[in-house]
Amino acid sequence: MESVSAALCLALATGAQAALNAARLSSAALGLYSPPASIESGPGVRPPQPPDEFPFLAAGRSATAEGALRFAQTATPASDAASGAAPGSVARDAAAAAERKWGVAPIRWRGVITTELRRARAGDSARRTQFMEIASFVADSYVWQPWFAQVQGGLGLVASQERARNEASDSSARAKSQALTGSGTLSLFPASRFPFLARIESSDSRASDEVTASEFTTWKLGLRQTYRNESGDKSYAATYDRNTLTGAQFGRDTVDVLTGSMSRRMEDQSLFVNGDWSRNRRDRSGDGSEIRRVGARHGYTDPDALFNVESTASFSNSRTRLSSGTGGLEDHLNFLQLNSFGTWRPEEDHPLVVSGGARYFQSRNRGVVNSETQSLGANAAARYTFNRNLDAFASGTVANSRSLGTFNGLVTTQGAGVNYVADPIRFGEFLYVANAGTAFGNQTGPQGGRRNLTGQAGHGVTRAYAITPEQSVSLNLNQNYGTAVDSGAAASRSISHGASLAWRMTTDHAMTAFSAISLGDSRSYGQNPSTFQLANFQASGQVPIGRYSLATANLTVQRTRQELPTLPAASGESTLANGGFSFQNARVFGIRRLRYLATYTHNDVQLNSRLQGDPNAPRERVSQLFDQKLDYSVGRLDVRLSLRLADIDGRKNALLFLRISRQL
Repeated sequence: MESVSAALCLALATGAQAALNAARLSSAALGLYSPPASIESGPGVRPPQPPDEFPFLAAGRSATAEGALRFAQTATPASDAASGAAPGSVARDAAAAAERKWGVAPIRWRGVITTELRRARAGDSARRTQFMEIASFVADSYVWQPWFAQVQGGLGLVASQERARNEASDSSARAKSQALTGSGTLSLFPASRFPFLARIESSDSRASDEVTASEFTTWKLGLRQTYRNESGDKSYAATYDRNTLTGAQFGRDTVDVLTGSMSRRMEDQSLFVNGDWSRNRRDRSGDGSEIRRVGARHGYTDPDALFNVESTASFSNSRTRLSSGTGGLEDHLNFLQLNSFGTWRPEEDHPLVVSGGARYFQSRNRGVVNSETQSLGANAAARYTFNRNLDAFASGTVANSRSLGTFNGLVTTQGAGVNYVADPIRFGEFLYVANAGTAFGNQTGPQGGRRNLTGQAGHGVTRAYAITPEQSVSLNLNQNYGTAVDSGAAASRSISHGASLAWRMTTDHAMTAFSAISLGDSRSYGQNPSTFQLANFQASGQVPIGRYSLATANLTVQRTRQELPTLPAASGESTLANGGFSFQNARVFGIRRLRYLATYTHNDVQLNSRLQGDPNAPRERVSQLFDQKLDYSVGRLDVRLSLRLADIDGRKNALLFLRISRQL
């Protein structure tokens, strides 16, 4: 029986050694493993032995070690010769293998146990009180070696007790719920030229810090594979992402995205190609979209950098369906564009620069509005710089277009002009600049020929003033006047005014601040009268307040006003704001580890990014958010008191919660 155990041990050890050697040979072929330089290779030489720290061949005494040793001592030279090994090597391998057993890689784990009390209200809905208990655990390890495969797994449990009270009807309701969350990650060859990453995750909005007006679960799947050659001039990438949101209020919302790209760099050329496919499906409303896009860019630059050409191609096909009060609205849009543009100059720093290009464009829309447009054109231009003040240019274009199946005919344009920029003139602390230009144009086409003559002149003054060595103010005023005479239309003229004032401060105490306000007014008279006015304010920076406090801001507010007497529908006013500010204190009331953070964000530009193929975009759109957090930490215990006021999809939302977490 002892000899049978020894023989079985020998067979297992020999098989494990063969598998290890095969894995090492594969790793060496892929450039992931190289045998030590001191190990010789050749017939009759023992293959490299696995080090003791290999996780799945960890060293250790086995129960049959002594029997295996006795069996190994009876091995004959004939067995060594039959295996092609050096005399006695089979016996030594069997003895060494008997000392090894299977093992596992070290596992690092961590966890958090959380208790949370919430009070929330959305719009005019019932006021809700929730008591939640959340437990989550995460473990990290690797397979064989960290360079081969790294793994991570997570598991969580969310238990909730809820009470909703409707003050209008003086009624209340209670509910209990539980949910499991989890995640898993596999990373193969993470430090190589061809890493692979796979991730799966299931989460609950109640256990996250997301700003939401409804409760939902999220399921994510992500796959990513990249490759780069040894020289680094070729790279490839492919990804797949799936994101599914499931909630009682909206049903199921799923986004699938598949992308691929490649890039190649050569001595004087470069090539980049990318493509993606995305689909969004919403089962309850019937809304959805499917988008396909392909793009390519090729560039060429001659060794002397005197001639370069860049060519691009893009294609897009999209289907979008949106529900409405009278039914569904569906749009199908096709878009194709090919473009190539190049520049050339006789020699470096030569005053002559020649450019030219060609473009093909096709667009077709079926749905709410039916349209179809095609155009093919080419252009050429030349610019000659006489000196730093004066330059002249000439250009020409030719194009043919078709709309709804009808050719519009061949249209050509020719133009030439000169521009002059005067040297700056200093008047005390003010700097004065002026410019002027004129151009002549000619156009031919099916509707007959037309000619135009344009001219423009402008001037401006700037003033920079240093208030202190750390603060400065700059002022800019400008005015421009233009006129145009056209053989096919009445004469027109335009005048515009602009002003801006900026303040900047930078100190040695990590304080930076910038604010600016700019105003603009433009008016046109003649064939198409119009008025456009703009006011823009911007503020950004960070300001330390004392030793433990810091305030930051990044805010832009813009207001526009437009009047078009010939097109009243396009006239109107609008105000847009984007950005926010924050304030933090790392030691509230002088108490260590007691931290306060307040943030405000405002965004008037809301995009339905999930419908456009972004898998990580939220379903709800938050236009305003004011969030306050008070955190306190003692060892592994964390306490947070938070108040959130938000405007989500046009509804006011309020959330107050107390969270106590214990790190494991």
